[in-house]
Order: sequence, then structure tokens, then C-alpha cells
Amino acid sequence: MDMSGYCSDACAGVVTMEQIDELHKTCDAKAKKDFVKNGGSADEYDGAMMMGAGDSGAKAVENCFDTAFENQGLSWDGTCDGSSTCFDGWKNDGGKCTGPCSGAATMAQIDQIHMGCDEKGRKEFIKSGGDSEQWGNSLMEGAATKGVDMMASCFDTAFATAGYSWEGTCKGTTKLCFEGGWEMECSTPQCTCACENVVTHEQIQAIDNSCDLASEKEFIKNGGNGDEWEMMKMEGAGMAGIQSMETCFDKNFLEQNLAWEGICGSEVCYEGGYTMMGMCAAGTTCVGVATYAEIDAIHGLCRLTSVNCSPVPMYPPVLLFSLFLPPPIDLNIRWY
Repeated sequence: MDMSGYCSDACAGVVTMEQIDELHKTCDAKAKKDFVKNGGSADEYDGAMMMGAGDSGAKAVENCFDTAFENQGLSWDGTCDGSSTCFDGWKNDGGKCTGPCSGAATMAQIDQIHMGCDEKGRKEFIKSGGDSEQWGNSLMEGAATKGVDMMASCFDTAFATAGYSWEGTCKGTTKLCFEGGWEMECSTPQCTCACENVVTHEQIQAIDNSCDLASEKEFIKNGGNGDEWEMMKMEGAGMAGIQSMETCFDKNFLEQNLAWEGICGSEVCYEGGYTMMGMCAAGTTCVGVATYAEIDAIHGLCRLTSVNCSPVPMYPPVLLFSLFLPPPIDLNIRWY
């Protein structure tokens, strides 16, 4: 069967999208009733169905790919520059091959498998209730999730196996510090010290390099395009970093009994003396609200402890502050 492209004329004898849509209408009503009967919310049905369809399609692609890859006797690993293990022109240690990567599956071979498996996954996706026009996005999102999840799992395992620690102590003291010498509590104008027993940037990079290639393979195996792996990895790492920052911030904010709102006189107020109607009255201050200094201190801690296995965007404090503030009620009011 030729899976190399589009037909030059009509595709005769195949079910049409209109016929599939009619089947969906018939089956959808029954499925929705069963979903609700078994404890689901009617409002959540469409989302749950689409998620299930995405999982079904992605699983079909993965199984198809694994079978075809094995049947063709292909290998993920080749050798280059003597005895260095490689894939797609890159060594497992992160370096680029200077010569060809011999023995590994080529991207052309992988793309050929994808052509056949993509159609199988699309059919499974549609059969499970998915919209054919959303198949491409669903496949890419699933592949990205698989790849990024493997990156995180690989990193955590290698980090623990090596006995590394995210935290160290300033030389000759018990004060906590982090990679780069950053102190948890500043004792110098630069907030740095000679940090001992903490993982180094070089050690982190070495783990990153070893995990990156394995994660790219997982991404490709699940339908991803190798050329898009770096972008998808960075997007996944960025979202993970923001989520980690938010979780850390909320935890410390709660533990320190801080509050977003205070009182000035009889009015609710916010940091900076803002109220719903303007500013605190002359001679009064906003009492009980978290200060910029307290918020910045939490940000400083969380920026250092929310390290991920891939680079995380380092936002300026004023932007980070805005991420966690409730929106202003009056459009004329500014938070900063």
C-alpha cells in the first residue's frame, strides 16, 4: 500500500467524513448517557471524550511504530567517530558527530513509518469520537507530553543515582545555598558564598545531554517531528517551571501566613496602599498585607528551588509578582 501522499483522483470505496459524522451523532448520545450514568458530569463529557480519543489514537501510532520499526530491523543507536553511540547525527553525550552516524535508523526511514502509522492513528482517533481536523494537534501534543515526561523521569533517576543535591551549605557554615553560590538568606551584598556539596551546572548539563537524546526518540516514536523536538521540549520545560514556581510560591505564602489583602481604616487595601476606590486615606497605612519585600523573598527562594532538567525562563521580579496578583478591579488602578 502506497502511503507516500495524496490521491491524484477520487478515493473510491472509502467511508466519507459525512458518514462518519452521522455515526458519531448516533453513538455520541448513547455514550454521553453512559458517561453521566457512571458518575460523569455532562459538562465534562466532550473534554473526556476528546482526551480518550487522543489517547486511543496516540496508542495506535505508538504500537504501529514499534511493530514496523522492529519488522524492518531498524535500530535507534548507531556509531560515529569510532565507537561513540549516536542517533540522527548526535552522540549520546550531547556532542555532534563529525562523520556519519552508521547503523541508526535515518529520519527518512522514520518518516516513512510515520506516514503509514499516522493514518492508523487517525482512524482510531476518529473511531473513538475525535474530530479528524484535530488529529494533527492531538498527535503532536501527545508526543510532546511523552517526550517531556521521559526527560523529567530520566533526569530525576540520573540525579538520584549520582547522589546529587540541589542544596549545599556555604563553606564553614550551615547556611543553605544553591548552584552558583546563591544563598537562601543573604549574608553578603552579593547574596553569594562558596557553596559546597551542591550539584554543579556542568553536572546538570551532563545529565541533560544524556537524557535529551532518549527523550527525543520517545517524542519521535509517538508521532513527533524530530525537527520540532527542541521547541516542544522548551515549551514543556517552561510550563513545568512556571507550575513549579507557582506551587512553591503558594506553599511559602501560606506557611508564612501572608495575605493579599489588608485593612486601612475600615477599607480593604492592597500592597502600596491601594483600595477598591483609590488609595488609603491620609494618615492611614495598609496593615496585614504581604509586602513587596516578603513577596520578593519568596520569589528568590522559589527561583532557586524550582530548577528543572531543562532551562526555565527567569522572569524579572516585577513580572513574577504580577503572575500571582489578583487582577485590579478598577482599570485605572495599577499594581506597580
